[in-house]
Amino acid sequence: MRTGMVLVMAVCVGLWLGGCADDAADQAPGPGPGPGVESTAEVRPACQEDNDCPSMHLCAQQRCLRVCQAASDCAADERCHERSGLCRPLICEVDEDCPSFEVCAQGSCGLDPALPCRPGTIACDGTEVVTCSPTGERSARSCAPDGTCAVSGGVAVCVDFACEPGERTCLDWTVAGVCAADGAGVTEEPCGAGEYCSGGECRARVCEPGTAPRCEGGDVVVCDVRGSAERVLDICPGECSAGQCEDVPLGDGCEEGETLPCYGGTEPPSELGPCNLGERTCGADGVYGACEGWVPPSEERCVERDCPTGARERVLVAGVAPEVVSVLEAGGLTVRTVANASASDLADADIVVATAVQAIFDIGQLWSWVSVQGGVLVLAGTGSMAADCPLANPWLTALGVRFVCSARLSGSVSGLASHPLLSGLTGSAIPYGVGTRLDILEPSAWSVLYRVGESAAAVVSDERGCGQAVVLSHPEMVQPSSAPAAADFWSNFVEWVAR
Repeated sequence: MRTGMVLVMAVCVGLWLGGCADDAADQAPGPGPGPGVESTAEVRPACQEDNDCPSMHLCAQQRCLRVCQAASDCAADERCHERSGLCRPLICEVDEDCPSFEVCAQGSCGLDPALPCRPGTIACDGTEVVTCSPTGERSARSCAPDGTCAVSGGVAVCVDFACEPGERTCLDWTVAGVCAADGAGVTEEPCGAGEYCSGGECRARVCEPGTAPRCEGGDVVVCDVRGSAERVLDICPGECSAGQCEDVPLGDGCEEGETLPCYGGTEPPSELGPCNLGERTCGADGVYGACEGWVPPSEERCVERDCPTGARERVLVAGVAPEVVSVLEAGGLTVRTVANASASDLADADIVVATAVQAIFDIGQLWSWVSVQGGVLVLAGTGSMAADCPLANPWLTALGVRFVCSARLSGSVSGLASHPLLSGLTGSAIPYGVGTRLDILEPSAWSVLYRVGESAAAVVSDERGCGQAVVLSHPEMVQPSSAPAAADFWSNFVEWVAR
């Protein structure tokens, strides 16, 4: 009897308002109609319209059903449906007539409203996966902040965001992108003519790429490939004229035999290495000669030449990082701190540790300091690096470093565990992503920026000519006392620069 009653309920629920053909209920003998009420359960004449039915009956789904206002108007095996005002077959009388976790209401079985969820189900509720136990107990698991809940294969599961919803990024120099609200992907927004992408926004060019070098304040400058800024191509020891450095006359500091690095082509500094540079030599008359020995860049990496030797001991810390200063000083390094470093500070520094990205250096001087003089540039994020992304992009790109603010990458970098800067770090501290882009992911991973086209093995310590560019970002990078991985890094760093 229980099985039969459940089957009848399943068939009838979908036809509740239109009248359910309850053959099982029609054939089951009841205790009889109420006083003065003719039973309609045993025989119901077929009908097409109300006129086909007896008095006080209406035609519903080709059956004549009695009009009612109260239960007493219906037969004993029927009940008066409030919304339709018709006598309907009775499916249940008490809760025990219904399946588990359902209750009987107005002759119909339904979910117990006191239960917080439907037993035995798994569903999405916003970013949560909600599981309802067989006894109707609700439990939820949040997919935030790295993902959301989605139905896959009929099952509610957590899925990772492909990107941060609503976040903007640059897909390349000419295409901006915005992440969809569900984090599933990025919608492309191509920039118009005369625009370039920076910080996820299309901006008007400030100069025209491909134009000839020109003079600016004694320097030779050229527009970068995006048109975002003019870069210093050459620092003239004397005057600059028609996009070229003029010979330095006697008495302007040029001594016979003195040399200056130079380059005679039009490529921006981001494409040059020490092997591309030539030299201008001061003659007996105190005049620098023409740039000689320069070669255009090729696809092959430059080989270091004539790099400075000796320990790097002088450290300039730009920003607030007292714990890092303590570690460096304990390692025997001489440390000087400034709020904001400038190009003039480079002359007295072998190492620069910047705790926030700021456009404070002349690109030509910084490039020369790293590539020719062998300086070590360390960018250690304090949380502001990601916020400074629009500022960081142009000048890091000029150094040959690609900075991407929001692209999501996965997969650990291989071949880095043996690097001296990673010695002792846990697997979870190894940077993520292999390719030409790597973003700053806070606070989920240690992240590294590196030069376009470099192999994974060169990620952590990016060689730039004679120098190094080490770019890491994580709020704990400047808090070695509370972050073991950060403490290991700075300890490794002190030993590394002393070699």
